[in-house]
Amino acid sequence: MSPASVAPRPSAPDPSATTTPRPVLWIADDRATLRASRRRLQALVAVGHPVTLAAPDEPWVTAPKGVQVHHPVARFGDARWLLRGLHRPAEPLTGWEEALHGDPVLARLVPTALTVRPTRGQGLEEVHALLAAALAAPRSGLLQRQVIALAEEAPEAVPAVARVRAAAGLAGAGRWPRDDATLQELLRDTATSWHHTGHDGPADPAWCHLVAATFSRGLHADRTSSPLVEDPAAWLAPLRSTPTWQRLTAPGTREPAARPTVEHPHVVLLPGTYGRFEQPVVRALEAAGCTVDLLDLAETHPTLARRLPRPENLAAVEALVERGEHGLPAEVVERLAAADVVWAEWADLPAVWASHLVRPDQRLVLRLHSLDTLDPWLHLVRWAAVDAVVAVGAPVARTAWAALGEREDLPPVHVVGHWLADRWSALPLEREPAADRRLVMVKWGRRVKDPLWALELLRELRREDPRWTLRLIGEDIEGAGEQQDYERAVLELLEDPALAGAVERVGHTDDVAAHLGDCGFVLSTSRRESFHLGVVEGAASGCVPVVRDWPVFARYGGAREVLPADWVVTTQEEAVARIRSLADPAARLEAASRARQQVREAFPPVASATRIAAVALGRESAGEEG
Repeated sequence: MSPASVAPRPSAPDPSATTTPRPVLWIADDRATLRASRRRLQALVAVGHPVTLAAPDEPWVTAPKGVQVHHPVARFGDARWLLRGLHRPAEPLTGWEEALHGDPVLARLVPTALTVRPTRGQGLEEVHALLAAALAAPRSGLLQRQVIALAEEAPEAVPAVARVRAAAGLAGAGRWPRDDATLQELLRDTATSWHHTGHDGPADPAWCHLVAATFSRGLHADRTSSPLVEDPAAWLAPLRSTPTWQRLTAPGTREPAARPTVEHPHVVLLPGTYGRFEQPVVRALEAAGCTVDLLDLAETHPTLARRLPRPENLAAVEALVERGEHGLPAEVVERLAAADVVWAEWADLPAVWASHLVRPDQRLVLRLHSLDTLDPWLHLVRWAAVDAVVAVGAPVARTAWAALGEREDLPPVHVVGHWLADRWSALPLEREPAADRRLVMVKWGRRVKDPLWALELLRELRREDPRWTLRLIGEDIEGAGEQQDYERAVLELLEDPALAGAVERVGHTDDVAAHLGDCGFVLSTSRRESFHLGVVEGAASGCVPVVRDWPVFARYGGAREVLPADWVVTTQEEAVARIRSLADPAARLEAASRARQQVREAFPPVASATRIAAVALGRESAGEEG
């Protein structure tokens, strides 16, 4: 579906409509909270809602005009029901909390007033988002349940920018409490407002928040499903209906593919802002007679280092697309101009820049990874300038093309998986007896890797045989900034008595192979992968691979289309059955030998490197199969 074909919804209700006045009790714990709440309080007073502000002595002086201020004092009675659900019962009551719970004035207000208590900088802007999800999560310390009615009766107190900002924030933190359709409705209503005002784009904070909410990592990157993957046309429709998005993503006219004719082509390789996978590509190009200049655009233009959509990088994209303002130093532009071929390792912001800076006689090749399919930068690439796309797996290419929709300027796609150095297959297949009961997982400390799935698998194996253990290699999940509820669940399961002494955490290491040589099974429990190099390395090293069929991409082929099918399982029960069926040392040894041979056959180093160079130089026709 093209952006122009997406029709807007009927106009939203007029936010200036009159509402029935309702008493509001607003609790501000400190000056910062009150400062953040001022505009909401002013809006409520302006439309006739009588507001009582409960605040400590110190911050009340900054209260807006028209707000009645009250200083709670616990003089008598036990009114713990006053803020039931707002505080965490496990936390001891401070003097301020005791005053809130015991003050008789507040006790009389609560039965009729709508009670709001913003915490941690969160204010009424979250009310609409929580209302839309039909849940106020009262024990989370956000908002009292009665405040739902306030969003219904005072919509003018929650402007569009606040609604979409709240949605983006909740989704990004993994706290969006209900279905994706509800959030999509909110995005659609927000986009509709611009059809009446005529204002949108990076200069409008609401538009930037709409982009952020549409591509929120919390909704797409580490869940077991993504609305952007399941139904991209419907999910992207609100954003695609905005004029600025249509201008920034307008299809271009494709020119004949450029192919270098010099004997030793000069390649400028952009490593990108995510994981570093470019070194095998560099070696393949050099082996083909190319000179390679590794150019990290993010180091020369700080805005390009920002991975998530923000007003500053969206404004920079607009300046690039509409006015040709790239902001790069002259010497960087000269290095790009000297290239016969530009290779962009990710569909990220540097790739967007390259697509607008290359000349028609320069060849531009872009390699796709799984995270590219979930970010806005994929859509902002000038695809008419891209001569070829390399995908490390067919499911990633299909996901990306489904998200981009019906465009006539898309380039041909070549599927070339990663390949391994010979050192991985140098480890012996025969191992000490303990290896037959030792699982291993590499780079586990992120929600997208789903270590909880692996730990639950281990616990199930140990129900029948307590000899099973798990080695976790890589950065820990604790303190890694992952979604807190998930992190807490992982840490709690690690402390489960059923797993006592069964989990070994190695931490970061530059010598992963040394920790694979005494393991019997390597796990890939990820929710989303494009290839999962780590599990292939484990298989080459002599471990039996057990791969969860990555659920986010399962509809487009998933792990079964990237890796040997007998490695892949759909459920934990299937994983347990596969592992137990190969637990006998002889059976495990035979399966490990077969897996190593499968790696050699499926991902041959010389042939894969040759194909990569051929695609880069325009010497191979497109196709998903190699």
